[in-house]
Amino acid sequence: MDRITLTLTATTTATLTLTIILTLQANYTAAIATATITASTTILILTRKAGGPGQLNIKLVLAITHMYTLSLGLTEPRELIESIAKKEEYKEYREIFKNIINLAINMSLGLTKAIAQTAKKVKPPLKDILTRMAEALSTTKPKDYLELEHVTIMDEYMGQQERSLETLRMLSGVYGTFQSISAVIIIIVIAMSLFTIDPNTITLAYIASAASTATLIIAIWSTAPKDIMIYFEKDHPTHKTIKMAATIIIPASTIIAATTYTATHIPPVAITSSGLTLLALGILTRNLEKKVQTIDEYYPTLIKTIGENLATTLNPKAALEYTKNIHLGPLRKGVQHAISWINLGLDIEKAFKLMAEETGSHTIRIMNQMLVDSIRVGAPPIQTSKTIADTTIKILEMRKRRIATAKTMDTVIVMMHPITIMLLIAVTNTLAQFTSIIPITPIQYIPINPIPIQTITIANMIFTYTISIINATTMTIVRGGYKWRITLNTSILLILGGISWATAEILTKTLTKLTPIL
Repeated sequence: MDRITLTLTATTTATLTLTIILTLQANYTAAIATATITASTTILILTRKAGGPGQLNIKLVLAITHMYTLSLGLTEPRELIESIAKKEEYKEYREIFKNIINLAINMSLGLTKAIAQTAKKVKPPLKDILTRMAEALSTTKPKDYLELEHVTIMDEYMGQQERSLETLRMLSGVYGTFQSISAVIIIIVIAMSLFTIDPNTITLAYIASAASTATLIIAIWSTAPKDIMIYFEKDHPTHKTIKMAATIIIPASTIIAATTYTATHIPPVAITSSGLTLLALGILTRNLEKKVQTIDEYYPTLIKTIGENLATTLNPKAALEYTKNIHLGPLRKGVQHAISWINLGLDIEKAFKLMAEETGSHTIRIMNQMLVDSIRVGAPPIQTSKTIADTTIKILEMRKRRIATAKTMDTVIVMMHPITIMLLIAVTNTLAQFTSIIPITPIQYIPINPIPIQTITIANMIFTYTISIINATTMTIVRGGYKWRITLNTSILLILGGISWATAEILTKTLTKLTPIL
């Protein structure tokens, strides 16, 4: 048994013991707080340890691939470093490589010493890569080093992604259990408030349940692959439209829910109306994500076709014209626009960049840049296109596996979400019915506390909203893709929550009519 397992076992045992002692002492507030804080802290500690050093991300993998494709041509070592330092898509790695250039040129350290100096200030795996790179770029054949680095880092990244998906599949079961326990905790506290617990403890139970489930999101987020699917510039029309729509629709959904509840005092109608308000924006983001996914699937075919044609014609425009004979699905529109831009006098680099921006695909944006840079330095077209196509295929394959994993989590959430709300509403309504008969049928020897029905109704509404947002966030993190897809997930879960609430109320009223005492 390893150290983490022993620590987890000891912490769980101590927490259960302390919680039981506090419960026996009737200190229910402290018992709930202790269990919640300990569970949340344990998840955070385990998540931090599971992450550990040496985690690769897609930007570093693509940066190494970019350098390798350039090394296939007539490229100086400094140009390899500048190729990353000048590309904003590589974000934090861009700053690191810019620092290398600054040390090498402005500080006159030379490229080898600048890389070695920078390697001391960064963490693995980049530290190890730069340490090896310092020696490799001082040789006459950096291509051999970068080829080996490209192959090994890609294999390592794929293995890491596969392990992450396995962990996510395991966490999907844990997540469903956590959600069930959250509802059970609330139900138990409300039931015990009839006899012993201070009714004010009910609010703490709602907070503790939502907080413990929300903490698990951190574990899921740290485990989930950090793939980037969609990339828009800040001033891109599509990005502006969606951001503006979200700014208007999201607050409007909350206002509509509050207004509907104030007017009707029917929680299911208020919750469902809020979900329906978000639905249009959710469908828009979902369609955008699906469009980019479809375009990405045709990209390897485009790259291989261009590479094969460049090997004979050495003319990028002619290579693009040749792709008209190939089935490219929705990507064909982008290719046709690129040809039109070249005919208007734009260079190949600008045309390919505009094509990537039009598609909204981060993968196409990076890979197009690799292709253009390799053409500029005279790299062999077939070998370059093969490298780019193979890398793209591996990324798309891992993305498909991630979507399959996300479907498992989606199934768990879509099943547990309505069940949790139905159970919570049915039990709380039944208890409310029970307390309502106390003045009519007094129980002499058992003191009964009245349940704050109005408070519990509002708390159930807030809990339904909160758990819907938490579940939608979890579904979005596990799936990856476009971040604004969270609006679709939230919309669906709010609608399900409203329907489940209404179903629970109908079920409770039906059972009440069949029970003479109620």
